[in-house]
Amino acid sequence: MRILHLTDLYPPSIGGLERHVEGLARERVDRGHDIGVVTISTTGEPSVDMDGKGFLVHRVKSGATLIKGAYESLEKPFHPPVPDPLVARQISRIISEFRPDVVHAHNWIAYSYLVFKTKEHPPLVWTQHDYGLECPKRTLVYWRNGEPCPGASFGHCLPCTSPQYGRVKGSSITLGHRVTARVLNQRIDMVTAVSTFVARSAERALGIPVPVRVIPTFVSNDLVKEADSTPRPGFLPDEDGFILYVGSLGRHKGTYDLIDAYKRIVNPPPMVVLGTPNSDQPREWPAGVTVVERVPHGQVMASWARCAIGVVPSKWPEPFGQVAIEAATMGKAVVATRVGGLVDVVEDGRTGLTVPPGDPFSLAQAIERLILDPSYAHTLGENARKKSAQFKVGVVSIQLDELMTEVVERHARQNRTRS
Repeated sequence: MRILHLTDLYPPSIGGLERHVEGLARERVDRGHDIGVVTISTTGEPSVDMDGKGFLVHRVKSGATLIKGAYESLEKPFHPPVPDPLVARQISRIISEFRPDVVHAHNWIAYSYLVFKTKEHPPLVWTQHDYGLECPKRTLVYWRNGEPCPGASFGHCLPCTSPQYGRVKGSSITLGHRVTARVLNQRIDMVTAVSTFVARSAERALGIPVPVRVIPTFVSNDLVKEADSTPRPGFLPDEDGFILYVGSLGRHKGTYDLIDAYKRIVNPPPMVVLGTPNSDQPREWPAGVTVVERVPHGQVMASWARCAIGVVPSKWPEPFGQVAIEAATMGKAVVATRVGGLVDVVEDGRTGLTVPPGDPFSLAQAIERLILDPSYAHTLGENARKKSAQFKVGVVSIQLDELMTEVVERHARQNRTRS
């Protein structure tokens, strides 16, 4: 099968989505597919390079990057939630040359295909990694103190996007998001969502009978090898058996709740926090907590191999919960909040413990329960390890490819019927 990936960002840009698309594209090459990738150029100029697996990566010029003030930096040139005429023209040319059987989109760059897509063009499968179909910020986090979104509407979205994008840019993105969705979403052939929660968001946003399937994101087949081959990080406590948190240090990830919970635990073990900086991150941490920023992924996995338990105290609705899967791969139980896609990943009392978001008391109780009962934590961790097998790239890619085949065959039948 010939599959063309559309993605805003791609390596060497660093991020979870970039790793996802690269890993999926390479896995598909190993499975015998012909692959192409279209992404936004971070230099401002178009280029084509060859991936190590032998497929072409087209880095296209974006009209949005020519608008003064649209981006603070071209390092992350996200496609806006409206068609970009310059990007659309380049995608059209690449499709004519590559002649894919199906187009697999990963974010708003899909709109630069949908704007010219006809029934004769290849079908589009759009994977939702976040809440971009419903939310102009992609987060479903309301602007008032991080409250849950009260529902997508122009009245709610306009004041919510302004603090993040600025008033003028926020208004443009909000209006463009709503108008584009109404006009172009009906041309989508299939939507996949990385979790049940994301699927419900997509269904609300679509409001039309576009099929939505839940197919999770994945982790590398080599995580255990990565952990084993990485020397013990020097920032870890002298002894193994610590609590581990990995993720952004922002309030939306529950870091302040984590601090409160840690203070409530009597004689807690050391806690290691491996985070990415955020403007609203805590400035002070309790004694016994080691905070390290921007840690290479190999050292993260080596830390998972040596901790006692993990903790994922998010307040915002995580679309999936990649960190929890990485912990599970290493046989570690986690204490996680019952929000978003974490509900699909962490089964309370089987692969970990779950607590309400924003509840430091319950969080502390659950952490203490696992710390005081290592045998129980080990049992949960082993169950988690077994479950993690279903999130390996080799397993998930098969599910996606079966769906692609279904969509391509249905598209062919429909075209035969029309002719």
